[in-house]
Amino acid sequence: MKPQLVELLQESAKRAGNPGLMNAELAETLAEHAAGNPRVMMNLAAECLAVGVRKEVAQLDAGLFFELFPAPNVQVAGRRRPVAAATR
Repeated sequence: MKPQLVELLQESAKRAGNPGLMNAELAETLAEHAAGNPRVMMNLAAECLAVGVRKEVAQLDAGLFFELFPAPNVQVAGRRRPVAAATR
């Protein structure tokens, strides 16, 4: 499914008139994080495009993706998060 998603992104950028809009690494990253869902992938790409426009970048890249969607913090083994007190 991933190759088809990457192809969808490339074709969409081409039809929009800017085939070099995003680099190959971003296309791969978007396809990987979409969990096989084209709609999710296109929404993630739209978020990247919106930020890219605000920042006036010439080409969208994976760094922009990870700036928008940073990896979640991994909880250290053996440490627990504090539990909020129940209210009645």
